[in-house]
Amino acid sequence: MLSRRCFLKAGGAAALAFLLSKLRLSSELTTGGKMAKRRLGRTGLEVSVIGFGGAPLRRVREAEALLEAFKLGVNFVDTAANYGKGASERVVGEALRRYGGRVYVATKTAKRRAAKARADVEGSLRRLGVPAIDIIQLHSVSSPSTLKLVMGANGALKAVKELRDSGLVRYIGITGGHGALDLRVRVDPVAEAKTIALAILSGEFDVVQVSYNILYMGTAIEEVLDLAEENDVGVIVKKPFVGGRMLKWLKPRELLKPLLEDKRIHTVIPGMKTVEHVRENVPVGYVQPTA
Repeated sequence: MLSRRCFLKAGGAAALAFLLSKLRLSSELTTGGKMAKRRLGRTGLEVSVIGFGGAPLRRVREAEALLEAFKLGVNFVDTAANYGKGASERVVGEALRRYGGRVYVATKTAKRRAAKARADVEGSLRRLGVPAIDIIQLHSVSSPSTLKLVMGANGALKAVKELRDSGLVRYIGITGGHGALDLRVRVDPVAEAKTIALAILSGEFDVVQVSYNILYMGTAIEEVLDLAEENDVGVIVKKPFVGGRMLKWLKPRELLKPLLEDKRIHTVIPGMKTVEHVRENVPVGYVQPTA
């Protein structure tokens, strides 16, 4: 596969043509039928293969995008306490209140110590307006040293496990740092992959969230996907559009479909904030009904 360095040096067009020639697109996923669902590892949750990435959400009116996604078959939404200082969670909470159906909610805490993580999650519960959070994730853990900190005697993991034991959290996950192509936050992708692999092997996490897209195929993250599958850990994929930059050359369908055909991946969460985004992205996860 084409390396990220070669892709950037090639300027995009020729590199994309080469890359697309290597992608196998089957007819399993179509723009007709109904939303495909997959079991999210050992959580047992049957989640839509297209989830709703809530990072861009800031205004209450953007709840309309979520409601449209739910109408079209999305039953999984991912947000975080620090997205807009809680604004994203409030928008998600508004949509959940108006919808009334069952949607699985994942949120995150970026706090590293137990007391602050507990306070963070308690705030998330209030903003979301739910009795329990389906998946609480430790946010942007991109190095072994940070993993050691959150898993320490007074780390964030201790708090979320206590919240799980009290019924306020159902499952525990962890997310890697930003992808290497997000130049705002430089993260070594090899170190990130090593960190998530260590998290999986610890047995403490039911779900992992990783940056993955067509430019990451053939990189160290492949081993993480294999390891998650071997340990029945759920896999959420973020950054399918490389922070939106790949949309300059390719349509959402062309970027999402190769990911959805990988059965090691259970749900992909493109960031969305408008009804138009939803209508373009969500049908990529549809399958034709069987006769």
